[in-house]
Amino acid sequence: MDPSSFNGKTVWSWPRTQPVSFTEETQKGKSQSRFNTFEYWNYDLGSGIDPVLNAEIVEEDDFSTWLKRQPVIKSPSSSLRLVFFVQPIRSAIPFKKSNFETMCEIFGLPPVELHWASDQTGACGMFVTEGDEYTVICSQDINSSALACTIRYQSASNITSGYIRTSFPTEFQDLDLTSQYHACPHPILIPVLLIEYAVRNISVNMYNISSEVWKIKEQTMREDLPTVEYKKLSCRASDIAGKLIMKASALELNLLRLNTLEKKLAYMDTHLPSSSMQKLSTHSVALHSRIAFISNSVEHALLLREAWVERCRFSQSLLSDLIGLQNMSPVGQVVPVCPQCHPSAGSDGQPPRYEI
Repeated sequence: MDPSSFNGKTVWSWPRTQPVSFTEETQKGKSQSRFNTFEYWNYDLGSGIDPVLNAEIVEEDDFSTWLKRQPVIKSPSSSLRLVFFVQPIRSAIPFKKSNFETMCEIFGLPPVELHWASDQTGACGMFVTEGDEYTVICSQDINSSALACTIRYQSASNITSGYIRTSFPTEFQDLDLTSQYHACPHPILIPVLLIEYAVRNISVNMYNISSEVWKIKEQTMREDLPTVEYKKLSCRASDIAGKLIMKASALELNLLRLNTLEKKLAYMDTHLPSSSMQKLSTHSVALHSRIAFISNSVEHALLLREAWVERCRFSQSLLSDLIGLQNMSPVGQVVPVCPQCHPSAGSDGQPPRYEI
């Protein structure tokens, strides 16, 4: 399918590396047949109307009807409408083509899923169209985040609509959208939540990897290991350092995305109509603070990563020296060792040594 012919949105006719197919066009993809949907209609405090929440599973045959549905109580102060779908195979959109087109048309979304040049790069951006409408795109990256979103904010009606896609179905519930959006009904909240989720997962994973660094340090201090074990430890240290560097690159990518969202949020603060800013100003301040806090968390994790990688490299250097000493020395010969790395060496009053 050529995106240049997609509802006349020629701005998205950029080149891509691979064509995208829909469920009725290929056997690779499997139609979900049902979609998780989320609707949150909020009303002014003085109206006496409680927020209306609808989180339901919609069958694919009823999907078009759901898209066209209007709020039961008119004139909400803000609203959020999202579709969640799982897309394990990147080249196969789990929609019927007609449903995907209907969703993009009703929500006013560009067919960014057809734009492969930005796929799995973690690209993040905002596009402003006439009528003070803002389209925010936060794509997946190959190293970390399994979540991505494409949403549109209509400033005149204060409605945010779009979709979140993922590779794993269990992640939708972890976002806690109901309480999050109730506390901060701002369109930029959605990509911030996705990035925050990714940063948390990457950081936890990185801390788990770092625990291996100390295990290697403890084993390196042993004085009874043969050469082959030292070589295994050296390989493990190299592997751990590589994993930490990859996780750090994923954190740096999310830091770039946070910086982009910070700039786009600042742009909205100064370019939105005054009527819209009256509704969003307080929440915008909260988001600026939240982005700064997440960014600081990322920077702190990156500093720790540098220390852990340096520890791995030190262990590799020490292990290399020990392997070299063992290779050069005949069996039974004693060789000097570092008393700081091997505290027990020299405890008998003799110069620190190691018997090969």
